[in-house]
Amino acid sequence: MSSDWIHCNCCQSTPVQNVQFAFTSCGHIVCKKCQSNIPNPTSCPYCKKNAKFMEINRTLKPEMQMYFRNPRDLANEYMKNLSSVLDFQHGHRSRFARAQQEKNNKMMKFATAAQGEIKKRIDSEKRAITECKEFRSENEKLKLHNEQLESLLAARDLEITRLRNNPSYSSPIAGSRMEYQRSDSGLGDT
Repeated sequence: MSSDWIHCNCCQSTPVQNVQFAFTSCGHIVCKKCQSNIPNPTSCPYCKKNAKFMEINRTLKPEMQMYFRNPRDLANEYMKNLSSVLDFQHGHRSRFARAQQEKNNKMMKFATAAQGEIKKRIDSEKRAITECKEFRSENEKLKLHNEQLESLLAARDLEITRLRNNPSYSSPIAGSRMEYQRSDSGLGDT
C-alpha cells in the first residue's frame, strides 16, 4: 500500500511504527489515539456521525483495500481486466452477430422461396380464372347453338307432323321430290 497521503483527519499524524489507523464507514481516516479520545465510541471523531471502524491493514476487504493501492497499479490491473472483458465480450458479440446473420440469411431464403411459390400460385389462379371464363363463354355459345338446333328440330318435327296428318300438304322440298320422282317414272310433269 502506498502511504504517502495517509494521515489522521483529526490530528494530522502520519503512519509511524506501531501507530494504527482506522477507516470509518463515513470515509474518514483516524488514528487509534483520536478514536479512543471520543466520548461516543460509535461516532466518527472527525464528522461526529455514527460510523463503523475498520483497522487499516492487509486484512481489509478487497473493495476497501482498493482505496489504499497505488492508482497506477490499480489502473494497470483494471486495464488488463478491461482488456480481458472486452475480448470476451467481443468474441461472444461476434458469434451472436454471425448466428443472427445466418438466421437472417435462412429467413431471406425462406421468404424468397415463399414469394416464388406465392407468385406461382397467383399465376396458376389467374390461368384457372382465364380458363374458367373461356369455358363459361364456350358454354354460353354451346347453349345458344343447342337452342338453335332444338328450335330447328322442333320446326322439322312440326313439319313432319303436318305432313303425316295432312296428306294434301305439300312441302316445297317434298313437292319437288315428288315431281322429280314422277318425271322419272315416265308419267310426265304435272
